[in-house]
Amino acid sequence: MCFDDVVIGHLGWIARVAFRFCKNKFDADDLAQETLCRIYANREKFDNARDFKPWALTIMTNIVKTQHARKECVPFVGLADDFDAPSSVRADSLANYDDILDAVHRSSRVSVGVQCVLLYAEGYSYDEISEMVGIRTGTVKSRIAAGRAAIRNALDGYSD
Repeated sequence: MCFDDVVIGHLGWIARVAFRFCKNKFDADDLAQETLCRIYANREKFDNARDFKPWALTIMTNIVKTQHARKECVPFVGLADDFDAPSSVRADSLANYDDILDAVHRSSRVSVGVQCVLLYAEGYSYDEISEMVGIRTGTVKSRIAAGRAAIRNALDGYSD
């Protein structure tokens, strides 16, 4: 049986499992589509002698873990120039934003992982960061963990 036939035979199963992960039809469709894209991108790694479902489930689980980790990240987004708030509120927001940026810069001196955290927060994958920075993927993961800890420590005591 060719690879395409195996995948087509499991489309319904992929959609059902994606829905179990997401509980939302739109997110489940996105997850199923991303899983299919990665299945086809990695089809040379699939061993026809083994069962397809565990392999596909591992791919889907890794996607879910990555998406969850990205949602846990602090988004580093600047304030727009046309921010329409009263001046006192804007001044407070800018001061808070500056405090957060100062904390990130202070922690970047302490941890080389902050650069990786910032790239990860911008949506780059571990592999993409690995290529950009020129280090192994495992090192990227450990630097992200260290960078998050450094930022958390720098922001300790900070509240809205």
